[in-house]
Amino acid sequence: MPGINGIKFIWQIKAMDGDAATIIITDHGDTDIATETLRLGAVDFILKPIDIERLENSISLALAKFQKKQAILQYIE
Repeated sequence: MPGINGIKFIWQIKAMDGDAATIIITDHGDTDIATETLRLGAVDFILKPIDIERLENSISLALAKFQKKQAILQYIE
């Protein structure tokens, strides 16, 4: 995305929805950005070319986290 890196993207998404699951996909393998995006709550940081199995695993993890949170919220209600 021109003009924005993964860290800025995460901040923008979290500002709109603090619980949003994000998976960063990039062709710029910067360790500092990867570490920071994961620290900020990204589910994964995937380098291009995309490994489909890893992407599937990341999506499954994001979905599992979402379902777990929904179950907790339902329990609380």
